[in-house]
Amino acid sequence: MGLYLCVFDASGEEIEGVDVGSYEDFNVFRKAVAATLEKGGMGEICPVLNTHSDSDGEWTPEDAKGLLLELDRIQEALRQYPPVQLNSEWKRQVFQAEGLKRQTLLDSFFDIDGELLVERLRDLAKASVASNQPILFQ
Repeated sequence: MGLYLCVFDASGEEIEGVDVGSYEDFNVFRKAVAATLEKGGMGEICPVLNTHSDSDGEWTPEDAKGLLLELDRIQEALRQYPPVQLNSEWKRQVFQAEGLKRQTLLDSFFDIDGELLVERLRDLAKASVASNQPILFQ
């Protein structure tokens, strides 16, 4: 089962969406953030990302503002570490099909279209703030 994060406008039209992959893929990303940036303390530095349940709910536009700040720190931290093994078959397929390169840990996390996950989450958070609509977990 996949995790889709999205923002809808007031009329119900989708503004932005990110197909993260599986729930496990999202948790691998969050664990990498905890291990590198938070030194194992889940949610101490990135509470928006790492304390929200991934199974349902939403991030409010206010949460999205905090997420944007966290993503800046995450991007810098993950660039300091080497890449890791891709943890799922779909990632290996996208990696090969898109000709992706992995030089850092940051490059190890991408959405199903091969776009860097941190950048896609940043786009999503910006859309939430700009529209004053929540990021929905589906």
